[in-house]
Amino acid sequence: MCLIGIAKDAHPDYPFMLWANRDEFYHRPAKELHKQPLNETFMLAGKDLEAGGTWLGIRPDGEIAAVTNVRGMVHNPNARTRGEIIPSLLKREKAVQDIYNEKDQFNGFNLIYGSVDGEMSLITNQSEAGKTIHSGVFAFSNGALTDQWPKTAFLEDRIKHSFALKGPRLIEYAFNSLGNRQPAADDELPNTGVGYSLEKMLSPAYITGDRYGTRCSSIILLDQFGRITFIERTYYPLFKQVGYDFPMIEKGISGQAATN
Repeated sequence: MCLIGIAKDAHPDYPFMLWANRDEFYHRPAKELHKQPLNETFMLAGKDLEAGGTWLGIRPDGEIAAVTNVRGMVHNPNARTRGEIIPSLLKREKAVQDIYNEKDQFNGFNLIYGSVDGEMSLITNQSEAGKTIHSGVFAFSNGALTDQWPKTAFLEDRIKHSFALKGPRLIEYAFNSLGNRQPAADDELPNTGVGYSLEKMLSPAYITGDRYGTRCSSIILLDQFGRITFIERTYYPLFKQVGYDFPMIEKGISGQAATN
C-alpha cells in the first residue's frame, strides 16, 4: 500500500476501519484479493506476481498487516522484497520484533500490524521509533510516520467526516475519498527529492501517472457485532471488485465471496 488510513475505536458503528490505496507500476503483475493458505488457516490478500508476497492481508481471526514503501531512501536492488513481510507475520513465522531486527535487509518501509479488535504496532526501518495505536484516526503514506502530507491530512479528515455513515453509504464514501485525484497546492507539496513534476503527480490520494499509479483500493471494516467486511476495487488492467463478509473467528470462514 502507499496510502493507509486507520480509525480505531473512533467510529460509533465500526470499532476498526482501514482505508488504503496501493500504488505500483502498471507493468508489474498482480492477482486481486483472494484466499491464500496459511498453515491451519488462510489470509485474504492480493498477491504480487513478480516477487511474491503482498501489501495487505488479514486472517479470519482479525490479525492484520499492511506495508508501504518509503520515498527518498537509497534503493538497494538486492534487498529482500517487502512483500514477504506480511505473509511471514500472518503465518506467525515471525514477530514484529523479528522484522524490526531485520529492518536493514529491506528497502524503506512503514508497517502496521496487529489485531482489528486489539492493539496495533506501527514500525518503520527509518531512523525514527515506531508507535502503538490504541485508538483514534491516523494516516500515513511513503514518508516518515510523523509526516503530514496533503494526502494523509485529506484522508484523516475524510475518515472523521464518515462517522455519521454506515453500510453501503460508508463504503462508497470511502472509495470516493480514496479516488480523489486533486493534486496538492504547490505550497503544500512535500519535498522528498523527486522533483516538482513527480511530487505533483504523486500528491493526490489517487495517482494517475503514465507508467505508475493507483492500482487498487481496499476497505476493511469491523462492526460492533464482530463481523469483518473486506472489499477491494482493482482498477488496472481491468476494473474488478471482490468482497468478503464474515464473522471474526479463530479458524475457517463463513459467508460467500462476492465478485463483480
